[in-house]
Order: sequence, then structure tokens, then C-alpha cells
Amino acid sequence: MPSLPPLPLAAAAGAAAAAALAGCGEPAPVAVDAAPLRLTLSEYRVEPQAVRVPAGRVEIVVRNGGATVHRLQLRSGDRTRTLATSPPLRPGQTARLVVELAPGRYVDACAVERHDTLGEHGTIVAR
Repeated sequence: MPSLPPLPLAAAAGAAAAAALAGCGEPAPVAVDAAPLRLTLSEYRVEPQAVRVPAGRVEIVVRNGGATVHRLQLRSGDRTRTLATSPPLRPGQTARLVVELAPGRYVDACAVERHDTLGEHGTIVAR
């Protein structure tokens, strides 16, 4: 059986790699029109990770669905301003936060040390 020339094989491998990477990146936001917005924190995730809400008054109910203490913090998209922070939540506990969101992008993350860097963060887009 004759072998393929190296160039087409390399091109095919590159195309396969590009296709595999196309799915990487931020998840598409889930539209949440009903109040309240419900978020669940666990080791080390925020679910849903990306949401889209109407701008204005937003009520957030956060639940600790994990096995350790978690604490939700909502910050501006550039992370320079903190808009709201829940109390520390033990497993199974919930908290309710109410914030006014102007149109834009916001970051929700666990405020417990290192949880954010381990992947426990998400985005909220207000429109």
C-alpha cells in the first residue's frame, strides 16, 4: 500500500486539531428570564456557568451544592468592583442577593481562597 505524501497528512492533522479546539472557550450564555436567577456552587464550579439576564433589578438565589464552604461574589466584568457577596455557605445552605445590573458583563465567583482559580467562576451578561 503506498504511503501518503507528508504534506497532506500534516494538513489533515492540523485541520483535526483546529476542529478539536473550536469547541474550547467560554460556554454560550443560558438565557434566564424568570426570577430569581438560581446559581449552584460546588467543587469547583458555578452552575450555570454563563447566563444572560435582563438588565435592572436581579434577584440571585445561590445554593451550596458542594461538600465544602463556598461564598458567591459578584464583580464587575473587569473585576475592579464588588457588587454583592453572600455569607459563607455550608453544604446545602442558600442565600439571596439582590443587585441592580446595568447592561454589561459581570463575573460571579467563589470568594473562598483559591476556589476562583480552580475554576469556580462564571459570567452574567445583563442586556
